[in-house]
Amino acid sequence: MRYVEITFLTSAARPDQFLPADVPEVAFAGRSNVGKSSLLNSLVNRKNLARTGARPGFTTLVNFFLVEDRFRLVDLPGYGYARRSKSEIAAWQGLVESYLHRRRNLALLVWLLDCRRDPGPEELAFSAWLAERGVPVRLVLTKVDKLSRNELSKALVTRFAGWPAPLPCSVKTRQGIEELWSTIETAVAEPAGFLPEGS
Repeated sequence: MRYVEITFLTSAARPDQFLPADVPEVAFAGRSNVGKSSLLNSLVNRKNLARTGARPGFTTLVNFFLVEDRFRLVDLPGYGYARRSKSEIAAWQGLVESYLHRRRNLALLVWLLDCRRDPGPEELAFSAWLAERGVPVRLVLTKVDKLSRNELSKALVTRFAGWPAPLPCSVKTRQGIEELWSTIETAVAEPAGFLPEGS
């Protein structure tokens, strides 16, 4: 179990509030109830770094965290069936798309999908949108402890057939957590296309 120095920096409600693109960033995205905040907390061994809520859609801002003065973790608002108004959901979607489209220091997007749920129209559209823009992605399957080994194997070859090398993860058992950290470390060490501001 690793321990990292991590500091909350700021939350952004609009693109003009994003921090300067001067260090590599690893962003986390996923459906509102996929367990994104829980995974972030598990990664850094903190209980309340990223806030979790009983209701989907608890994260409504882009939250920036500094890791060991080297790179940032960025918690993006969840998408999906969150019980918010259509205008609020549209605003969140625009905020996320603005971040992913403009953020030239983005080293990696960690995209979380629930291993028990078939990818739906939103996931398919998001996948196409990411591919079109060349966003570097690591697909992570959450809540794998809720499936048996056989059920997970079946899901990987049926439900997620054709999806790029999904990494099974569990906050409860910590399966996949160290491998995800290794992926993050590699990405921030050699971020594809990253150029510091002013270059």
